[in-house]
Amino acid sequence: MACPLFCEDKGARCRAISADVVPTIHERERFCRSADYGDCPTLRMMLRLRRPLSEDEYLAIYLPPVPGASRQTR
Repeated sequence: MACPLFCEDKGARCRAISADVVPTIHERERFCRSADYGDCPTLRMMLRLRRPLSEDEYLAIYLPPVPGASRQTR
């Protein structure tokens, strides 16, 4: 069973993200189309925050931090 937040109607989209972001191929194959979607970092962060993620929050999950950049605290 695929993740209920994954939508392929008009291109691949994850409803856990507030922007029209296309999940990475890695994320789609590993989580979106898998019965293991409960381990998805995007889904887990959305559930923890209790709201859809912004594009920046989503990208921060999968992209490494920029060397030497200071981290923002919230």
